[in-house]
Amino acid sequence: MLKLGISFFLCLVFGLSAQAQYPKPPLEAYGALPTMADAELSPDGSKVAAIANVEAGARLLVINLSDGQVGNAAAIGDMKARGVEFYDNDHVILRVSETISTYGFRGDYEYSGAFAMNLNSNKFKQLLYRTKGLHPAQSGIGRIVGRGSRDNEVLMPAYVGNGYSDPRLDLFRAD
Repeated sequence: MLKLGISFFLCLVFGLSAQAQYPKPPLEAYGALPTMADAELSPDGSKVAAIANVEAGARLLVINLSDGQVGNAAAIGDMKARGVEFYDNDHVILRVSETISTYGFRGDYEYSGAFAMNLNSNKFKQLLYRTKGLHPAQSGIGRIVGRGSRDNEVLMPAYVGNGYSDPRLDLFRAD
């Protein structure tokens, strides 16, 4: 028992002295976003899409690996970037969310969505935007669970129903 007590005392003393050698990081370091997040390689290996957190805010960047230059870039704005993936060599899908409230529903919730960016035209299209029958207050609408049977098609789960009935989960095709 005495040996166990001495061992514990020595570990405590050496542990405290080792801790004193390294300064603690500033408080801001704990909440800082990574400079680059969720990078993905294109199917042909020629580009990388990533979310960059810069002083001006989050940006979607598509970098050409042949020359290291940014081929496409877009500001994400006040939305929270949740992920990026290539659909094919010419389309990138950006998943985002924001905290909102909907009239007729209690409280705030995290509304998410997905946007497809055409790398040739540099234009965005929101997936499942204004789709008939969607339940008005739901989160997780930006989730993609697979590819459809047609070209340029993804499968996305979402709730359907009006705001006064129990919604049911369904699977949608988005172009």
